[in-house]
Amino acid sequence: EGEYAYFGQLILRGEWPYVAAHNMKLPGVYYAYAAILSLFGETDVAIRVALLLVNAATIVLVAALARRFAGELASLTAAAVYAVLSLGTVVLGFTANTEHFVLLPAIAGLLLLQDGAASSARLLAAGLLLGIGVVMKQPGAFFVACGAAWIAVSGRSPARVVRALAIFGVGA
Repeated sequence: EGEYAYFGQLILRGEWPYVAAHNMKLPGVYYAYAAILSLFGETDVAIRVALLLVNAATIVLVAALARRFAGELASLTAAAVYAVLSLGTVVLGFTANTEHFVLLPAIAGLLLLQDGAASSARLLAAGLLLGIGVVMKQPGAFFVACGAAWIAVSGRSPARVVRALAIFGVGA
C-alpha cells in the first residue's frame, strides 16, 4: 500500500509514473490510488475506506454474475463466500492490493457480456473494463481471454463473432 500511495501522491503532484520513481508494475493501481487519495484524503484510513467500497461493489457484482448462471441461492452463496475470502488474512485481504482493483472492472466487464446479443457499445465497454483489469495487474489478461472466449461461444454466426471480437478487442 505504501508504494501504491507514494506513486499516487506523485501522480497527484503532476509527476508521470516511472520518472520520479519506478518499478515493474503497470500503472493502473497507481492511478486508482491517486483517485482514492484525491477523493478521500491522503491517509491510511482513506485507503481502507476505499478498499471497503471497492470490495462491497465487487461483492454485489459477484452476486449478479452468479445469479445469471445459477439462481438466487447461488448468488447469495457466491457473494458471501467472496466477501469472507476476499477480506481474509490468508490472502492479505485487509490491504488494498492490486487484486481488488483487477476484480471490480473484470467482473463488471463480464456482466456486460452476459447477454449473448450484446450491442457494439456493450462489447466496447466490456473490453474497456476488462482491459482496465490488465492495466491494474498483468494476470488480468486472463479475464480478457475469458471475455473473448465468452464471445466466441455466444452462438453468433462466424462473421458476427469476428466483428464482436474486433469491437471487444478495441475496447480491451
